[in-house]
Amino acid sequence: MASRLRSTYVLPLLKQRMEMCTEAPYLKLKHAFKDRCVWEGTVEPSGLSERYVVRITYRLGYDPQVRVLNPPLVRRADRPIPHFNGDGTLCLYPVDSGEWTAADSIAYTIVPWISDWLFHYEVWMATGVWHGDEPKPT
Repeated sequence: MASRLRSTYVLPLLKQRMEMCTEAPYLKLKHAFKDRCVWEGTVEPSGLSERYVVRITYRLGYDPQVRVLNPPLVRRADRPIPHFNGDGTLCLYPVDSGEWTAADSIAYTIVPWISDWLFHYEVWMATGVWHGDEPKPT
């Protein structure tokens, strides 16, 4: 479920679109509406990695939602995928942590975080250990 962000400033959708076009041209704008955009494309976390088709859905003022469309993510036999939400979206940062706000650029934050997440996923599949950041206890 998308969480409404509490930022006083929201980066305009046109600015988000322009930055995605210049900084992440491999993610193509598939749908553009007055308050929402959807990008799809291929992400390769490292030169030795799988290529993943991802979709970023962003509704102005809400958390971006990221899904891996192909290849399907699989869990290890002994445990579920870490930092993976029940709705099939990637957990790139703790929601409501302020780590990402609607004032931030998706191209400069969410896009590199997708590559990081996928890299950690591949390591986790090989070793059983998630080496990415963990939420800090409160």
